[in-house]
Amino acid sequence: FLLWVFVILFFFYFFQEKDIISFQKENKENIKKTQIIGERRQYIISQYAKMKQKYGQYISVKGDLRFLIYAIMIYENYRRPTFFRQLDYFRYQFDHIPRKQGIMQVDTKRLLNDIESIELVEKKLEKLQEKKKTKKNVVDVLDLLKGLGKKKDDLIQIEHIYCSLKEFAEL
Repeated sequence: FLLWVFVILFFFYFFQEKDIISFQKENKENIKKTQIIGERRQYIISQYAKMKQKYGQYISVKGDLRFLIYAIMIYENYRRPTFFRQLDYFRYQFDHIPRKQGIMQVDTKRLLNDIESIELVEKKLEKLQEKKKTKKNVVDVLDLLKGLGKKKDDLIQIEHIYCSLKEFAEL
C-alpha cells in the first residue's frame, strides 16, 4: 500500500511540475510577443512623426485618407529605405528601365522623387475614393489598396499600420 502511495505522489508531482513549466514557457512567449508588438507600434509612431514633419505639407487630403497615405509611406519606406531609392533613381538615369520610384514606390516610366510619388498616390486614392461614393471620412482601406495594385501581404501590413496610426491619433 505504501508503495502505491509513493507512485501516485510521484506521478502527481511529475505532472504538476510539467504544468508549471509549460505555463512559465507560455508566459515568457506572451511577454516576448507583447514586447515585439510594443516595439513595432513605437517604430510606427516614430516614423509617422518623421514623415509628418518631412512630408506633411505636401499632403492635402484630410481625415482617414491622410492616415492611409502615411501608412503606405511608412510601409514602403521600411521596405525600400532612402539609400536604395536614391540608387534606383541613379540607375534609372542610365538604363531607363521602368521601376518603382519614390517613397510610395510608384511604378512609372519617368523619374519621380518622394514628393511627386506622394502626390501621385494621393490623386489615385482620391479618385478611387470618389468612385466608391462613400462618405469622405469613411475609408475602405483594403479596397483602396487593391485599387493601387498592392499585394495581399502588403495589404495586411499596411492596414495594420493604418489602424495603429488611427489609434494613436485618437489618444
